[in-house]
Amino acid sequence: MLRNAIQAAWPAFLLGLLFQATSAAAQDLSANDCSVTAQVSSHWALATGASQYAAAINLLVSNNGSGTIAAPWGISIEGVGYSEVVQAFNWDSTSTSTGVINGTASLYWETLLPLAANTVNLGLIVQTTSNSSNVAPTAVSIAGQSCSLNITRTLGASPSGAASESGGNPLTTEGGNIIGPDGNVLSLIGVNYFGFDDGNTMVDGLWAGSDQLTLDFATIVYRLQLLGFNAVRLPFSFQNIYNAAPKSQTQTCSAVTTQAVLSSVTYPGKTDIPADQPIPQQASPAAQTPGVCNDYVPSDTTIDRFVWVVQYLTANNFYVLLDNQLNLDTTVLDNYQQWITWWPDLVSRISQDPVASQRIMIDMLNEPDCQNLQWSAANGKPGAGDLFLAAMDAIYAVNPNVLFFIEGLGQSGLANNWGDGLCTDAATIAQYGISDPNPFFTTLMGKAYLSQVVVAPHIYPPSISKATSDYAGSGLYNRLTKSFGSLNKAGYCLSDGTTCHQFALAIGETGTAFTDALDTPAMADFAKWLTNTGDGNDGLHNSVTNVFWWAWNANSGDTKGIVQEDWLTINWNKIDWMSSIGLAPWYANQFNPGSSSSSSSGAAIESYAEPEPPINGDGYSVATNVSSSGTNSTAIATTAASTAGLTTVNATIIGTDGIAVNLVGVTWSGFDNGNTMFDGLLDSASSFSQDFQTQVQRILSLGFNMVKIPFSFNDLVGLQPQSFLTNCTLPTREQLQSSVTNPGTTPPPGRSIPSLNATAATVIEGTCNSYLPDDSVLNRLLYVVDFLATNNLYVVLSNNVTADNTVAVAPAMWIQSWATLVTAASSYPAVASRLILDCIDYPDKAGLQWQSQDNGLPGSGDLYLAAMDAINPINPSALFMVKGADQTIYTTNGGQGFVTDQQLITAAQCSNPNAFFRSLLSKSYSTQVVLAPIVEPPSQTGQEEGFSQTPQYALLNEAFGYMNTGGYCATVGACKNFPLMPEIGSPMTSVNDNLMMGSLFNYMNSTGLGNDATHSAIGSWIWNKWTPAAVAEGTEGILTADYVTIDWNKVNNLTTIGLSPWYTLPTAHRQVPVTVPINSTTVNGTSCEVSYALTQAGQGATSSEGNPNYLASLQLTLANSATNAPIAVPYTLTVNNTNYVGVTQSNGLNLTDSTAQAGIITGNVGDYWNTLWPTATNNVSVSLLLQGTASDLAPAQVKINALTCTLTDASPKGVNAGNQPMAATSANGV
Repeated sequence: MLRNAIQAAWPAFLLGLLFQATSAAAQDLSANDCSVTAQVSSHWALATGASQYAAAINLLVSNNGSGTIAAPWGISIEGVGYSEVVQAFNWDSTSTSTGVINGTASLYWETLLPLAANTVNLGLIVQTTSNSSNVAPTAVSIAGQSCSLNITRTLGASPSGAASESGGNPLTTEGGNIIGPDGNVLSLIGVNYFGFDDGNTMVDGLWAGSDQLTLDFATIVYRLQLLGFNAVRLPFSFQNIYNAAPKSQTQTCSAVTTQAVLSSVTYPGKTDIPADQPIPQQASPAAQTPGVCNDYVPSDTTIDRFVWVVQYLTANNFYVLLDNQLNLDTTVLDNYQQWITWWPDLVSRISQDPVASQRIMIDMLNEPDCQNLQWSAANGKPGAGDLFLAAMDAIYAVNPNVLFFIEGLGQSGLANNWGDGLCTDAATIAQYGISDPNPFFTTLMGKAYLSQVVVAPHIYPPSISKATSDYAGSGLYNRLTKSFGSLNKAGYCLSDGTTCHQFALAIGETGTAFTDALDTPAMADFAKWLTNTGDGNDGLHNSVTNVFWWAWNANSGDTKGIVQEDWLTINWNKIDWMSSIGLAPWYANQFNPGSSSSSSSGAAIESYAEPEPPINGDGYSVATNVSSSGTNSTAIATTAASTAGLTTVNATIIGTDGIAVNLVGVTWSGFDNGNTMFDGLLDSASSFSQDFQTQVQRILSLGFNMVKIPFSFNDLVGLQPQSFLTNCTLPTREQLQSSVTNPGTTPPPGRSIPSLNATAATVIEGTCNSYLPDDSVLNRLLYVVDFLATNNLYVVLSNNVTADNTVAVAPAMWIQSWATLVTAASSYPAVASRLILDCIDYPDKAGLQWQSQDNGLPGSGDLYLAAMDAINPINPSALFMVKGADQTIYTTNGGQGFVTDQQLITAAQCSNPNAFFRSLLSKSYSTQVVLAPIVEPPSQTGQEEGFSQTPQYALLNEAFGYMNTGGYCATVGACKNFPLMPEIGSPMTSVNDNLMMGSLFNYMNSTGLGNDATHSAIGSWIWNKWTPAAVAEGTEGILTADYVTIDWNKVNNLTTIGLSPWYTLPTAHRQVPVTVPINSTTVNGTSCEVSYALTQAGQGATSSEGNPNYLASLQLTLANSATNAPIAVPYTLTVNNTNYVGVTQSNGLNLTDSTAQAGIITGNVGDYWNTLWPTATNNVSVSLLLQGTASDLAPAQVKINALTCTLTDASPKGVNAGNQPMAATSANGV
């Protein structure tokens, strides 16, 4: 039997582990087997006396030897004047003496693997008598042996080996073209690369991956060069680069070969590259330290770093467009004099380098529409035209070589997105009632820098612009030509009709994720217009050869990046599109940014044809899926992008994009009850429920990002599939949107339900489900799993042991069945990275206990380990859900039993999971495990008391809550925190159920009485379930009894624990990297300061209750004015004004609730870089879009961690002359 085989294997397995650990611990380390990179990230004076300082130091520790250094291991740190450890991160300080600190790293994951296979990050805040010049460690030892020590360097501001220019001419324009320094026509094929605008103080993404390809800035620049780009647009915030302290970018990393770099930017399957194909070289590569990334990047100030980045790019033959992101930096409105001073200062700093002075371009205001600016002064705000002219006047005096990029604005009647809007035709302006740029252009015509000006609109397809017309074909061509296209051919003419000037054109931003069906044809037609080919050649404009793609960044929320979520893999459909307008990667032998010729981007004919972007009518290419039986079936009309897989860090689930994710799911049954397809498709006459695709779009629109699929192995292999083909009329998009919109809710302007990322390739008109496979139930399950995953849903495959007892009666067959199913499912790329496995759904209902029983039933612990041993090698990215068992004395229902306290187990004589967890901690897949307790309401458990608030919290903490904070600790001292993902549900109709669920939600949010020190907030969960069911059979669904209507009471309640339906606004456009929670003691400052800037947007529509509705933008700048301690993340921020009603959007603050409770807005700041250092060393910016009942929306009080802060009003003065009605604008979201 399986039980005996497993039990027989354990002694030998444990002996092997014991031998490995003993061998590792007994190793003798020779000198320099270990290496340490030390970096001082902050340094400040203490108020305790003269020559008393504190320093924050990071240590990156690796093992270069051939044997393992097993945790726990000792560490000794020596430094001048070191006296006391104030705080330790990831290690314990055990003793200190003058100049020497000793401690132990004992966490299980801190074992140092041989050959520098991993790096352990330790941190400390140390008290010292040393000043900043020699505060770094002088020696570090591991296990009693000295390590090689590298102190990260801070280099000067100017990179060495600057590129040389052919000719000394300034950048300029002539005849509608940009002219390079060599006097030839220059085509700018560029990419946006942000990070200096979002608080990161460096371009984003240097946190991703493990080697130079993603971690090293210079290597990424080389990859951009090899892909064919010759220009980079750098979005920035003046507040960030002048006022924010630089965050360290230095880190250990694995080196890569030149061939690996080339392979990373070579079109997949490209085999016809000539053997003598030249490989472009960097003109001025960085001086790198082996095994260390970015140690050459300056860390003295952010402004010096930004200048260095610009100069490094220009030294490597890139042109750089400096872009002040008005949507993230309102300096021009808050402090105009500062803005007009900072621009020439920045340009002057950069221009000290002779090469950079000839290769920089200025985009003065990004998308002025975002602040509702007009060409001329209006609504108490300055005119964008006046701002452009003033900035150009100031900058031109500093460097007459620069080009000025002018974006459009104020023409939303004609333009489809922000940054467009440059129409100068009087009749068209009058027709649409739009802002008039003619006064600006008339003044510009008399300026000395006229030939330095480039017209630079932004153009996006429908998924970004939300355009419903004129986004493709002749409508698009006419709109583009009217807005700005004619300016590079007919030009702009003064009223005399004889004085005209042709402006060069550049598209400052365009991009798409290519996941919306409308985007592909729109972008194909846009390319025709740019290149003046086909029907895009209207005879009214010249071709446009200057285009900047948004963005390189994988964390661009709506367009995604040129790199995928792993920051490594190229999205080749985007390179395809750029190639259609002139981009030529290194292997095309057409374009080399290292060439001295500025016109080389269009000089040669491509030696081969790249695939065109998919244009097969619906916007997607057709993927053929091979079923397990070997037959082909056309399935889903999209090509899924490959992504990184799921994993966990401490108690956090990490998604496919490498960023922390809360999985919010819903159970959809049908493959476990003989239906052979999801329930509900034949239970209503409405196509809202009849059509599978429509149901998926409704699930996505309500904000779910995961679907749990209960199944029975018996159903998959023993039943014939029923037919679900029905005659039906599919709902319109408007009808579908109405069905998933909470009645009484007014959706934000310009938003609509999400489109499917993928649609069925074969749909017979007038029918539903014609695309579903009918050959076998297994193939149908694989089809729907692939469909869900390709539409960006995580998928849980859950073996319903109530319907299928294979696990109990034939465990060996059960394991083999799981292995076969996972092999088949993982053959689909989208599924492989989004798969979650619930191997035993509700072990109690199969009569299982953690340990094997005398009646012959195997232990659930043994079964889980055997299944994971078999499955993990097949798909290492899959997550495993583990459910509790047989501890009903300590739980409210089955599935909750994770009690590991031996005293409690002995007292109750209940099932013991300790052997399972001890074994699990030794497994490589322990980071793939999520604990998934089942929490049922009183209507299911029959509880009459103790089901809410304090009694409930005590029970939940004892059963499983401790696992995501204290974690499970093995007897040898190794501990691991596990993510929790409970399965919950209730009809929400009885008083007791509502009390219990409200109390549970407080526990999950860790708010109110649910905020205890025993557990952390729980952001991932699964609701049971989607379709309705009788209460006796289970909790009722999100759908009511008609299988169509949404139960809005449930949805409204679920929004309090993280569900975000389509009509709710996202909190930010940009995402931040995942951060590892640091095991540390919170250190709080004793005083804080907050300055705020309030900009009133006006009075919006009256609320449904008849109350006035005032709107405002609030920016808070936080600082820690204490002298002796930082305010460590995460910290709580509260903002108080009795007029506050809610927040429609936040940036930098994770809101506890989008509504203001008694006028108080509460949230937390949690990203590692937002620690507030003493003596106001740095500041952190948080912004909110507020709603209120009165015009006074300035904060009356701000608190950090319950500490009342000193408030300073830094609002712009004189810009709000009364409240104006909100104007309708069209946002591109970028």
